[in-house]
Amino acid sequence: MDRDALANDSLLEQDPSYQRLSLEHQALELELDGLLGKAHLSNEDELEKRIIKKKKLQIKDAMEQVVQRDLETVSGSRITTTES
Repeated sequence: MDRDALANDSLLEQDPSYQRLSLEHQALELELDGLLGKAHLSNEDELEKRIIKKKKLQIKDAMEQVVQRDLETVSGSRITTTES
């Protein structure tokens, strides 16, 4: 398992904001799956599909920022501990 995956698992257990983002992303995924399961998408459905995809990307970016912040914090604390 790579360090990003480990950070994701840790954040899912410990960080309420990351948990919220993950749940929002999952809910959007289910909504998108429902749209894509239709035989034909209306113009409104197509618009909704694009909106959902954009929201999912925004949430994924926010999740990545939380992961990066966490990794920097962990790396910074290791450096501080090692230097002490």
